[in-house]
Amino acid sequence: MKKNLAFSLLGLLLITGCESPKKDVVAKDYVLIIHNVSSMGCSTFGMDTFKKEFGLEKRVVLYHEDPDNAADCNDYEHELKKTCWAKELTGSGDGSGDNVCAIGIDEVAEPDTSNEAEVKKQKYVAIIPHVSSLACTKGGIDKVLEDHDYKGTEYEFTQETADTKCDRFPGTTCEEMNGLEEEEAGYSKNLSCVIGTQDKPLKNK
Repeated sequence: MKKNLAFSLLGLLLITGCESPKKDVVAKDYVLIIHNVSSMGCSTFGMDTFKKEFGLEKRVVLYHEDPDNAADCNDYEHELKKTCWAKELTGSGDGSGDNVCAIGIDEVAEPDTSNEAEVKKQKYVAIIPHVSSLACTKGGIDKVLEDHDYKGTEYEFTQETADTKCDRFPGTTCEEMNGLEEEEAGYSKNLSCVIGTQDKPLKNK
């Protein structure tokens, strides 16, 4: 009897995961809205996939399944491309469906500098101050690169504090670039995004 109950509870967990109320996701610093997600995709197990895809493996996230696939950043009281990003799950598979999965993430207090050594091996380094930890991840870095006119694929990046200077990256051709302003999307008071490239430098804004 106890074994059957345990399997029943496990089955319920597989279906529902540990979903948070919408208001708790709204209260987070940033929200990621993912369209076309199944109930299984928007679950504890689906979060592992999303966290890996968007570079959030070390982050604590909250998530909420919304049956309205048209739900957007406004519905979660966040501004698109400022404190909210929207993505679409494309193709078919176990994670695809007709729901929105809204993921809430807080800004970090300390940068993730685990990739700093790889950045130091690059030829060119760009220090871009006041870039949020969500923008400076696998999920957000493409927009940062686009803003600085880089279309290549030979790059590494790391998060640093907002006061980081080029003397931290000796032996590279380093530039301290203009950072984001407080009203711009992806702004952070405390962090910088540092990007190293091999083929050509990033352009300053």
